Amino acid sequence: MARQEEDKEDLMREASALAERIELLTELNGTQVVVTAGYRRDGSLSLYFDQDAFFQFTSEGLLRRAWRDGLLYRSQGETLASLYRNRAAGQVVLERTDLTAEELSEFRDTMTAMLTLLSANLNSNSVEVQRVVGDRDGILIEIEKSLKDILSCGETFLSSPLAKRR
Repeated sequence: MARQEEDKEDLMREASALAERIELLTELNGTQVVVTAGYRRDGSLSLYFDQDAFFQFTSEGLLRRAWRDGLLYRSQGETLASLYRNRAAGQVVLERTDLTAEELSEFRDTMTAMLTLLSANLNSNSVEVQRVVGDRDGILIEIEKSLKDILSCGETFLSSPLAKRR
């Protein structure tokens, strides 16, 4: 794990694992936001909202992991686990806390609100395409479809826990 983190300067260039990707400028809650969206080769969607948040989904539209408010989240059974990097004495320790039912509900509501606004902006053509890698129209159609699928998951929005690394 890196001991220092920095903002990604250019997600479109650095997100090379996303075979197809697009950078959009749109307004969410009265603020201009750059949204970088893309698909891995397996069809899983990743959405980055400026440097503030990201959500990564499986190809089935279930949340795999996320970043929000300075915390990394990953699916953990029936909930999400928040992961916090604690830096002390020249080392970094990753501390895990499973979200309570109330925290999970708040997380889901916030994520759903962001995705709903993005979906509405896409449907009303209230986005400005900045850059694209792949078929512009095709990826926009796929994102709209993926958002519809993700938003239809309701309370069962989490993927199975991530496989352990070997």
